[in-house]
Amino acid sequence: MQIQWQNNTTITIKGKDYRVIINPVEAEEAKFIIPQKENDLLISTKPIKISDIKGFHINGAGEYSYQGVTVRVAAIRQIEDEDKINLISLSVENILVAIVFGITKELTTEDLEFIGSPDILVLSLSESFGSEKSLHLINAIEPRIVIPVYTQDSQLQGLVSEYGIKQEPQDDFSIKKSELPFDIVEIKPLIQQIKS
Repeated sequence: MQIQWQNNTTITIKGKDYRVIINPVEAEEAKFIIPQKENDLLISTKPIKISDIKGFHINGAGEYSYQGVTVRVAAIRQIEDEDKINLISLSVENILVAIVFGITKELTTEDLEFIGSPDILVLSLSESFGSEKSLHLINAIEPRIVIPVYTQDSQLQGLVSEYGIKQEPQDDFSIKKSELPFDIVEIKPLIQQIKS
């Protein structure tokens, strides 16, 4: 499995027989951030509809299976009168990946139960959900690896001071099930491939 951070909250997860694009567009009727392929699995963390898709698009709650990837999506609303956001759980190559983008408040017990105990947590850091809240979430979920998506280097500093980072940000992160760490949380920052 290889993970790349493309732009903002767009990431790709790919292997030999599949490619998953999280947030392929930023809003309805927007251009695709990266060119899509015929069999791509496209998943949005906001419940938006996308036209002209070549693969299979998931934008709402449910359980799905496509190209050997099992997907569970829970739609949550953190603030009344705001749009729902999708929590995503992927199972691919026997690795469980949770995608948590766009949250502004700490997750409920029900939300945490949905996420479970992923091997990898891909988490967006923002002004409203910075490193302190992220540390609480990481401690509650206890993933083996955290891949942060952030807009400012300062948002990463809280994670660095708590867990340390053994390497500079990379263009991509590749791992097999047998290579997952035990009894520790590793932070794996990535380099944004497409600058805004």
